[in-house]
Amino acid sequence: MKKINLKFSSFKSFWVVAKSYWWESEEKWKAIGLLLFLIFLLIFHAQMNVLQNSQRGEFISALATQDAERFWRAVLMYLGAVVIYMLILAYSHYLEDKVRWFWRGWLTNYYLQKYMKNQKFYDLGSWTGKIDNPDQRISEDIENFCHMALVLFMHFTRAFFNIFALDISKIENKIRL
Repeated sequence: MKKINLKFSSFKSFWVVAKSYWWESEEKWKAIGLLLFLIFLLIFHAQMNVLQNSQRGEFISALATQDAERFWRAVLMYLGAVVIYMLILAYSHYLEDKVRWFWRGWLTNYYLQKYMKNQKFYDLGSWTGKIDNPDQRISEDIENFCHMALVLFMHFTRAFFNIFALDISKIENKIRL
């Protein structure tokens, strides 16, 4: 059996940059509040996925038994779930962009202040290799950092809640039987 060796150096590097906003900034409570609300929407999103799937199965079963009343009730429930699902999806994308925008703005300002402090930008000019537009590079790197970090967080969180929601629905179905 092969031994797996996990190294957390990448996470440590990530946390060195990210903690300044999420742990030390004056905006941290607003950011954490938005992130918690976003997580709540992801939980609700997962529950709506489960409801949609169960209603889809319900109207297929109603078609198989040729029960028109059951079919239309299931279709209406499904359409209601789709509308709510789309609203949640749109609002969660909006909140995700807002969190990213706040995080990016604060980090850009923070690192550009560090860059300008005590005329550090002159030290960069003394390197043998020429660095063109370092302030623009800082801004672009922070944009990519915030975007990819939040996308990765959202994908993992969404997958976790989808798995958890499916497990809950299986338990509920067993209880009903």
